[in-house]
Amino acid sequence: MARFFGTIEKQKTNWRMRVTTGYKENGTPIRASRTTTTKNAAQREKELAAFIAELERGEYIAPAKMTYQQFIEEEYIPKQAKHQQGIKAFENRSSHFKNHIFPRFGQTQISKISTLQMVTFLHDLQQEGVRTNKKDTRPLSVRTVCDIFKMVRTSLETAKAWGIIKSNPCDLVKLPSSASSKISYYTPEEVDFIYSKLADEPLDFQMMICIAICTGCRVGELAALERKHLYMIDRNAIKFENTIITPTGIGVQLKESTKNETTGYVSIPTWLSEMLKIFLSDYEELRGSIDITSEFEKHEFIFYNLMNGKPLRPDSIYQRWIRFLARNKIRHLKFHALRHTSATLLIKENVHLKVIQQRLRHKKHATTADIYSHVLVESDDSAASTFKKPF
Repeated sequence: MARFFGTIEKQKTNWRMRVTTGYKENGTPIRASRTTTTKNAAQREKELAAFIAELERGEYIAPAKMTYQQFIEEEYIPKQAKHQQGIKAFENRSSHFKNHIFPRFGQTQISKISTLQMVTFLHDLQQEGVRTNKKDTRPLSVRTVCDIFKMVRTSLETAKAWGIIKSNPCDLVKLPSSASSKISYYTPEEVDFIYSKLADEPLDFQMMICIAICTGCRVGELAALERKHLYMIDRNAIKFENTIITPTGIGVQLKESTKNETTGYVSIPTWLSEMLKIFLSDYEELRGSIDITSEFEKHEFIFYNLMNGKPLRPDSIYQRWIRFLARNKIRHLKFHALRHTSATLLIKENVHLKVIQQRLRHKKHATTADIYSHVLVESDDSAASTFKKPF
């Protein structure tokens, strides 16, 4: 059998691999195509070679003819979703695919999924008896319903971008409104109270909470901080570029990127820089007395296990936070609320939203504006009171 041959063509946001598999009677080539978002040229060549091998073995399914489940498992997850989502988020989403999405239309040809099908799916998700625990007849929360539907919408939007389908059947479907969609955060008065109670806590915990509030970092990013990420000479800043993750059955792992793949420097106040210098003053002595696990011996984590030098698990930091709240009778909010608190404190001080976006390392300005929209409205209402009645 003659070998197939293919080419790679640059498109707007991706590359198209085209393989000639034969010719019609009039000489027109018969081609199969597949898109890739891989930016590495050598890796694209490997993908093309694998695509050609798949075609030669007769295993190729034309994209428009593949089922939704085939698209998710063979294309979307390995080529995009797995690299863009945190481990925990990916595990949660995998269970949603298995329990709620695939049973409904996993075997439906992806090009034949309709808007009406999506409307019906969204409606049924909000009914009683859809939980995996059949003894629990409560309907899913509005947030869970929205999360599941957004998974489908995002995956189909990817299929559209890759040229597998012409339009996204989810585009015209309206999600249910959620009263709980507002973010939770601490007021300036509550932050002052938290600081007052932190004075009685160990220095490492003081550092964790102060860094979280002042920088708006995620808990996994906080756990991944190393000495090389601290800049306290030419400027007072912290660089966030890594995340600690804890895949089920594997344990603590260092992921060399953040949740949304966006790294950046965040300026910190002078008082926090001085606290860090005091906290790290005996770092060499303490680290030198530990038999550090070989996997992490080249890393100088700021917060680490005193027994083996491993970075702290994000959930252990969270548990310390919860115990601190309970001990001091402080309003119970998740650790992530400190990120929202950092942003809202800046908004209330009239810091430009672009600066806040950069500090939180959101890819898009619209993301920051959407998340904190109600805080911006409150600030706008407050700003109106500055105008005095002229007469």
